[in-house]
Amino acid sequence: MTDERPNILLVVLDTVRTENTSIFRNSQYNDTTPELHALTEQATQYKNAIAPGTASLQSHTSIFTGLEVAQHGVNSGKSGSIPDTIWEILRSSGYALGVFSHNPYLTQTPFGFSDLFDHIFAGNPRGLPFADAAIPQGIIGDGLTVYWQFIKRAFKSGSPIRSLCNGAAAQLDSGSVVPFSLRNVTGAEITDAFIRWQDTQTDPWAACLNYMDAHTPYVSDPQYSIEATSEECYLAESINNYVWEFITETRPLTDLSLLEA
Repeated sequence: MTDERPNILLVVLDTVRTENTSIFRNSQYNDTTPELHALTEQATQYKNAIAPGTASLQSHTSIFTGLEVAQHGVNSGKSGSIPDTIWEILRSSGYALGVFSHNPYLTQTPFGFSDLFDHIFAGNPRGLPFADAAIPQGIIGDGLTVYWQFIKRAFKSGSPIRSLCNGAAAQLDSGSVVPFSLRNVTGAEITDAFIRWQDTQTDPWAACLNYMDAHTPYVSDPQYSIEATSEECYLAESINNYVWEFITETRPLTDLSLLEA
């Protein structure tokens, strides 16, 4: 008898707000989510979903457990015990579990999420030399603390020399005093890794795909800039740091609105 249990796929578009998605027909911008809109023709669409927390760790804990942040008590930046999640239930039912994301809270930091899955794909930011060793991503701290945390991670990884080489390569490539400034792994890389894994599964599987493309504003690929004005294109090309130039008010928020469009 064949196993007729359904496969389960959870897709998270990290930091994407409803007002920027045309699936809800309230987007002030372009037709941003045509594939999702097509899916709603044969799916249930919930129109009042609100992120339960202000950070990845909090919100994903709520998604995985069904608990509010005040109930599970998991807070970003502090190690703690992750409550029982849907993933443990699926594992006990014989499901193969996979997570695919550049989001360090899901795949790298020692908060417990990475222990939930049988297969983890975090990508290889900036093409670091050793994809099978530790990478300097998702480390919490500031100043020299960040380097010390990575050194400890490297020696716990089982491949300390390769891991330290990854750290050195990331720091040299960042061209910045900011520790370990790494690019996002693209959505295409995440999708390809998931498809490769899925093709090897013989039993029912459950997977979480977390896409971080929208987390680094606001540079779009050329094919998505066809409706951009020359002013918007010039603005996008002229900004050096998409975080600090707005946080420090070097640039006005009106520029941010143009880029968001």
